[in-house]
Amino acid sequence: MEENVLFVINDVFFITNAGTVVTAEIFNEVHVGDKIIIASDNLTAIGLIVGVEKFVNGQPQKFDSASNGESVGVYIDYPTDFTVRKGMFVLKADS
Repeated sequence: MEENVLFVINDVFFITNAGTVVTAEIFNEVHVGDKIIIASDNLTAIGLIVGVEKFVNGQPQKFDSASNGESVGVYIDYPTDFTVRKGMFVLKADS
């Protein structure tokens, strides 16, 4: 997988008072605060990673980052007129 591809979205959840959470297996390390590009074949949007959640001993816990190979929930912020869907790529945006 290319170095700038952080993950591919496996599923999308909209949680009241929390926002959008996508599930994914991480290809390249991600951190809360990372600026991202959410992309499909013909659509792109700039977003931000605002949270990372992992299950530890069966309980969800918040973390500041996730490493290669981890399966996590990633809270993302993105433009309200954009639709995030399963299968979209999430890339590292230039800082």
